[in-house]
Amino acid sequence: MSLHVLIAGAGLGGLTLAHGLRKAGVDVTVYERDPRHDFRLQGYRIHIDAPGHTALAECLPEDLYELYIATSTATPDKQVAMFFDHRFDKTGEGDARAGDFTPARSPTAVNRHTLRQILLTGLDGALRFGRELVGYEQTDAGVQAHFADGSVANGDVLVAADGINSVVRHQLLPHAEICDTGVRAITGKTTMAALEADFPEELHNTFTGVHGPDYRTLAMAEYRSRRPQQEAATELVPDARLDPVPDYLMWLQLAPVGDLPIREQALWRTDSATLHGIALDMLDGWHPTLRRLVERADKPSTFPLSVRAVLPVNPWQTSNVTLLGDAIHAMAPIGGRGANTALCDAASLSAKLRAADRGQLSLYPAIAEYESRMREQGQEAVIASLHKSGPSLGARSPYSPEQTRTAS
Repeated sequence: MSLHVLIAGAGLGGLTLAHGLRKAGVDVTVYERDPRHDFRLQGYRIHIDAPGHTALAECLPEDLYELYIATSTATPDKQVAMFFDHRFDKTGEGDARAGDFTPARSPTAVNRHTLRQILLTGLDGALRFGRELVGYEQTDAGVQAHFADGSVANGDVLVAADGINSVVRHQLLPHAEICDTGVRAITGKTTMAALEADFPEELHNTFTGVHGPDYRTLAMAEYRSRRPQQEAATELVPDARLDPVPDYLMWLQLAPVGDLPIREQALWRTDSATLHGIALDMLDGWHPTLRRLVERADKPSTFPLSVRAVLPVNPWQTSNVTLLGDAIHAMAPIGGRGANTALCDAASLSAKLRAADRGQLSLYPAIAEYESRMREQGQEAVIASLHKSGPSLGARSPYSPEQTRTAS
């Protein structure tokens, strides 16, 4: 059969799926609610693990894959996670890698905006911005997507890649629960140029977690591109347009919402400069070296985050509507598996839909096989992120085994 796939959401997972389908000759259209690709800030550094790396290799055309590599952080010989207390006394370390590693499966880090610009390249004719999905209807001919502007789109399959607040999930799985962990974060970045010689050598090529009083945690990691972004694009993919990104340190200041020196409602209305000041105030009494990392930040880059997760859901009846990434298994950021799980979902679903398009599998069994694997791997990642986050945020952390019960 010849499939037409509709994807709701032009995030990393949705765009990776679109490339995987196009690479296989499957017709696809991506619908994004934002009016343009750079409408809002969507985060900074992302750790790409071995499975995520492999998923990109499977889905992307070779030139875009090479551009992803060229704009990623070089993989050090040894990757470690370092842990300190707020006095900058080391409390432990561990291997930051997980999985089977070979030169072709090396973990790395990327700048989220850069990777998204790469993924937006080569999808001309398949992208529809300013199209907010409000619901869908399954018909005898397939599935019909409905948009806020009154328009509709028809296809054989609808894939929800529309994030934790997924409209598709709300309709398909109304019983699915979003867990508000009670943790909030203020995040930002500090350029390496601003730190100069003051960047601590022990934090180089590491993920760093600093546990302070009042259940506050400062998490940090570097992004250092192998090559200047547009220089690499000009050589490898001349049609790509990548914004310049100086090397930087990404940081997140996490705390239970009740311990923030600002009310919850005000947090989301506060300007970036004030948020930066709050993040710095939360480091009062911390070692000067740690304070300096945040003090010298690019203030306009500062924004708040709510740490939430979609709790595991029992198997549902397979149809021509399915989900990937945060739409079905959003997770806490500790562990860095959220984006990687979305990339793996994209590669897995792409392979199954390719098989259905070629007549090697019937459509529903193909989607069922994808969903079985997606649930198993995604739910394990959600539970792991919840359990890892609890200890890192102290005894008052809202995480508990009861919160990872399966929704029926």
